[in-house]
Amino acid sequence: MDPQPEPVYYICGDCGMEIPLKPNDVIQCRECGYRILYKKRTRRIRGTLKKDKEEKQAS
Repeated sequence: MDPQPEPVYYICGDCGMEIPLKPNDVIQCRECGYRILYKKRTRRIRGTLKKDKEEKQAS
């Protein structure tokens, strides 16, 4: 009944592979087995940053 959560994408610290992970997945690269993953940056713009940019452009 709950919608499936969208996977979050991580980058492997060793091989650089992009890995989608869901909440209960093992934190490990599926290609090389490395256990250090880096979260990709989101493309979402926060409201405060957007306002600051608009104010600077108006000045």
